[in-house]
Amino acid sequence: MSSCRQAQVYEELASQCNGAKALQHATIAAELYLKAVSEAQSAAERNRLRLKCQEMLTLAEALKSVSSKDGPALSTAMSTRSTAVGSSSRQLSARERAILTHASNLHGCKHPPWDQAPDDSAFRKEPSGMLFKDTTNFSLSTIQYENFDGWKRPMEIIRDKSGGDPQRHVSMIVNSDIDLAQDVTTDCSVVASLCSAVKNFKPGKDSLLNDMIYPFDKDSGVPAVSENGKYIFRFHFNGCPRQVVIDDRLPFSRSDKTLFVVDLKNPTSMWPALLEKAYLKVRGGYDFPGSNSCTDLWIMTGWIPEQVFLQKEDLNLDQIWNTLVSGFDSKAVIITLGTGRMSKSEEKALGLVAEHGYGVLQLDHVGNSRKLLVKNPWSTGPTWRCLQDTMSEITPQEQQTGTRSFWVTFEDVVQNFESMYLNWNPALFKFRQDHHFMWSVAPVEDMSDTIYKNPQYQMVASEKTSAWILLARHHRDEELQLARERSSSRSDSSLGYMSIVVVEDGKRIFKLPVSGSKGGDFVDSHQTLTKMTLDPGKKYTVVPLHDKLPLSSYSFTLSFFTMSPINVGTAPERRVYWQHKSSSWSRRTAGGNSSFPSYGINPQYQFTLKKATSLSLLLSSDAPNIPLHFDIVWTAPGERAQFPLPRRIVVADSQEYVRRSASADEVPVDAGTYNIVCSTFQPNQFTSFSLVVGSDEKIDLNIVPVTNAGKLPVSLPQLVLGEGTSRARIPIGSNHLSRANAMLHLVHDPQRPSKSSSSFRLSVVYGYGLSEDHVAVTGGGEFEEIKVSLSTTDFDIEPQRIVDTGLWVVVDRIGGRFSTEIVQIELFSDRLLAIGTWEIIE
Repeated sequence: MSSCRQAQVYEELASQCNGAKALQHATIAAELYLKAVSEAQSAAERNRLRLKCQEMLTLAEALKSVSSKDGPALSTAMSTRSTAVGSSSRQLSARERAILTHASNLHGCKHPPWDQAPDDSAFRKEPSGMLFKDTTNFSLSTIQYENFDGWKRPMEIIRDKSGGDPQRHVSMIVNSDIDLAQDVTTDCSVVASLCSAVKNFKPGKDSLLNDMIYPFDKDSGVPAVSENGKYIFRFHFNGCPRQVVIDDRLPFSRSDKTLFVVDLKNPTSMWPALLEKAYLKVRGGYDFPGSNSCTDLWIMTGWIPEQVFLQKEDLNLDQIWNTLVSGFDSKAVIITLGTGRMSKSEEKALGLVAEHGYGVLQLDHVGNSRKLLVKNPWSTGPTWRCLQDTMSEITPQEQQTGTRSFWVTFEDVVQNFESMYLNWNPALFKFRQDHHFMWSVAPVEDMSDTIYKNPQYQMVASEKTSAWILLARHHRDEELQLARERSSSRSDSSLGYMSIVVVEDGKRIFKLPVSGSKGGDFVDSHQTLTKMTLDPGKKYTVVPLHDKLPLSSYSFTLSFFTMSPINVGTAPERRVYWQHKSSSWSRRTAGGNSSFPSYGINPQYQFTLKKATSLSLLLSSDAPNIPLHFDIVWTAPGERAQFPLPRRIVVADSQEYVRRSASADEVPVDAGTYNIVCSTFQPNQFTSFSLVVGSDEKIDLNIVPVTNAGKLPVSLPQLVLGEGTSRARIPIGSNHLSRANAMLHLVHDPQRPSKSSSSFRLSVVYGYGLSEDHVAVTGGGEFEEIKVSLSTTDFDIEPQRIVDTGLWVVVDRIGGRFSTEIVQIELFSDRLLAIGTWEIIE
């Protein structure tokens, strides 16, 4: 068994056990992957194995850090049922627990998985009167620093703003009067999210604040003021509910502009600013470049994020509106909006801000009305300009709502906003499973068009049920710096794209089918959602997809929300044994498709089966414009498939020539010896490629040496032998001593049908006339009918002799003087040759 195969066995064992055994298996797997690096034959395979080795080392380090006290916390965080959050009840493997532990560290802070609600004693003032102080360094943007006047406690801020009024105190007001706004902040999506969620924050048994912020006054249903300035938040990110601890110091401004979110109606209410601070601690500071409201609310509330692209042509607006109304009226959904890129003139004409987040406060659906009350989180900003063709639908009272809140028809929203962000209450579902995994997304050479290396899961339902599948990428420190460098008002857009595809299969697949799959849009967010209905007993393969993710590896969580129980596990392999070969089409091996006489020089791999089996094959290349194909042909041991290729010996193929990747699955093959011929559509199309072959019987896949191995193929200009023409020659030359052979075949042209069958002789001669010296000739000098092709033996090309006498390739024919025939000559040489033009001679 190879080192790579042994490493895979120990990697699988590490995922199936806990504690010291899991650590031992992970360590052995890392050592074996390192050993496999030295055994790998290609640079791509060595790079892949190094990444696997690093992944196992990371897992081993994380397993070391999982102490006995961490186990219950992780177990509790992931197994407790909660109607507000809908937590997973699935038991985690040691590997998954290690992933979650490792993901606790973010931006220099540790956010452990949530264990239980903190005791009130955690917020009492110390006997010394010392207030709690968080050591986290919160960064500010340049414009924020220009207004910054230090970190102050809420009571200090209230005194400074009120001129020392002793009647004003810190409050935690949660009512319908809340009017949140931002000034000198960069997190418009965060404030828009809070604006939209206000109705879900109001006191009551279903309030989202009930288990989000501590200390909490359960009697009044609002956050309590902490005696010692310490606050603990229960947020949802990096795979599970986590603890985020802050103090109550806020960035104070020397101007009349604020550096944190404020409630304009209740300026002494501080919970929105503290909630914002806790969230920005998770995202890296007050200079956080921005996100989208789906991500913000997912982290703050744990509600399922969904992004609706409003500019898609196939939107069912009636269905979307009815879904919004149903969810909004039952407080099951929080709605926010986002604009796309706009010119300054467009911004001015519409009264909207480009790439900006807006809250949605109300829906009006009385009668035929379809309107949304939209709020700009900025304290000042442009005023929405109601479009003329929908102005009649907005009443005068609605038009006077205010410059920051304005009524917009649903049709205007669809036309002028880019995305609608929805966050759904997970309690809508009865069952949830979370699966956590590491994914090395670094590109594998020549495999970019495949999903061969993607994590894949099998999903089976015992009864018909709706299923929402959420892929969440865990946040990484490096992403923050990348977002800052690629400065955008929505930082997620600079961090790559993700999607999910679901295929009715159940096993691992290595290429997406043309049809029969269900998938969501690629989104520039940390989460992506796919919705579908599962049929009972049918097996599905769930495949996460990515595009342009900038880092080499990430950890992810795949969550399944359903109304009935389902079984989810790692998708089984299609075949028992797999082999991966890397090669290329070069000047010596790019023979083109089977209609070319050079077809036989294409890369060929041979294997022998002792008994019948099924195969799965994938041929892939990163070249975007070169069509690929493979044939599986019956052959004899050590032999190569040649031109012309009889169809009777072709067992299977990849059908049409396609760009980037060609595949075939469930190919039945009897016992025998076979060649896999990998070809491009045209000769002399050069690129590297990868060939992956899976089988249920163990096979050895070996390259078959080329007949003219190491020689350069040169196609001479086609020779047209017209009626009455029986002889032609073409000069060849070289500046170096070289060795070559020649091959002749007929080209069948439907425009020039042959009236008779000719016999041919191909010669290579020095000199002319009486001084001719034949150095190579087909058929021992006799004329032959061309059934396949005619080939000469090898001959020497001598530069000085060419200078003295010349060197020609000569074609003779008999029996075809009353027909027109087209001849193609191929030379195979170990040096570059100079080729002249054909001349007819008699």
